[in-house]
Order: sequence, then C-alpha cells, then structure tokens
Amino acid sequence: MSKAIFLSCLICTSLMVGCAANSPKHFDKKLARLDKKGIVLATVTSENRLDRTDKLLPGAFVIRKDGQKKEQEYVLYASNHFRVCTKDNESCLIVLEVNKGDYFISSIRGAVLGDFFLPVFEALVQRNFQANINEIIYIGHIHMILRKKVSDSEVSAGDSFVPTRIIDQMAIAGTTIDVAVNDEYERDINEFEKRFPNLKGHTVIKKILSPGPISLAD
Repeated sequence: MSKAIFLSCLICTSLMVGCAANSPKHFDKKLARLDKKGIVLATVTSENRLDRTDKLLPGAFVIRKDGQKKEQEYVLYASNHFRVCTKDNESCLIVLEVNKGDYFISSIRGAVLGDFFLPVFEALVQRNFQANINEIIYIGHIHMILRKKVSDSEVSAGDSFVPTRIIDQMAIAGTTIDVAVNDEYERDINEFEKRFPNLKGHTVIKKILSPGPISLAD
C-alpha cells in the first residue's frame, strides 16, 4: 500500500473498525501460532503541545526487514497486527506478528483526533529490533510529542498535501514530532496481562528498540 493511499484511507478505516480484532480470543490465536511466528509487544503514548485535548492515534507501523528495499505498513486494524487503546486514547497496547529476522521501524503513521479537523501524521522512529519464531518480545514504550517546529530543518509531522485532506493537514502545518523510546517493561507487561490473561503463561523477552538503520538488499 502506498503512503498516499494509506493516508487517504486511514481516517475512515482505522477509526471505524475500532476494537473488532482486539479480543483476548484473537490474541490467543496468535499464541497458538508461536511455532511459526514471533509476537512483538509495545506501548504508544502521545502528547500534543498544540492542543492537549487532541490525541495522536497510531494507525500503522512502517517497517523494513533486513535485506529488503521496500518498507511495509503493519496496519493496526489488520488480522495479524492490532492496537488496544484506552477510552481516552491516552495510551495504546500494540501487538505485531512477524517472521524471524532483523527489522527497522521507520515510522508510525496515524491521525490527530481533533474536534473539527482530522490531520494525518508521520512520526519518525528509526530504530531496530530482532525477532525469532516462538518468541514474544517487548520493544519498549514509544512516546510521541507533537510540537511546533523551531527550525525548517526539522521533519514535518505531516504532508502539506494529502488527497482530499488539504484543510485538515493545515491544522498541523509547521509542526514536527519528537519520538522517545523508554523501558517500562514491568508496567507495560502488567497492562498486557490485564488485557490478555493467557499471556501470563508465557515469557516476554525484553528487547528495547536500538537506534540506527539495517542493511538494504543489494
């Protein structure tokens, strides 16, 4: 899926689908596939310094596997990747299902939930993790801060032009997003276990995201 298509579809799709695939039963199906896949856990929170009432809702992780040139969108309302957010969207539990290998998280894409406008954003993560089959890993707590730019050299939070969303995008014009990754293993795993009780019977390995790119395909 191209970036343009994702951005134009995100508004209507990610917010309408909601928690349809976010049940404990759905997560249990993932545990049953551990002999073929790896499970990645993370939490995402955000801060909007333009308007503290407007939350940043993650819609997809943009990831590239080691040796591949193309990035892939791990859309968080798909059957094998999803999010579970608090009612106020202050915090989200993220679950990804991956194959064995080294991965590079390029960015997180999503929507700013405003009262009148619904701009889409992209927050650069630029960090690595390694996954194995039959393994559940925790890659950290990702915190995003939307703020005004202090320099033109800073990466924009969103494209100034998105098909059919020009007015919405103006709401975050001249902004950027800072991303921090912290180790909140005990707190976050406790939240995952509350939402998915069967996780208690499994070991979750701590593999906090590390900075830097991985190799491209020849």
